Amino acid sequence: MRDRIVGTASLDGRTVRSVFVDPELQRRGIGKRLMAEVEDAAHGDGYHGGERTIMERSLRQPSRSG
Repeated sequence: MRDRIVGTASLDGRTVRSVFVDPELQRRGIGKRLMAEVEDAAHGDGYHGGERTIMERSLRQPSRSG
């Protein structure tokens, strides 16, 4: 997995906008590691916990365009 993109996460200020993991690689802790990185980035933006986080899980993948 070293030279492969296995997931992405996006942060908008202190709001997590998305966390995606390649379906073939789910249930291996990748999403948890991505969330930890996003939380670390949010700390740099003034977030210090205490707010409730709600995540929705979707098995449907967005369609590719083009």
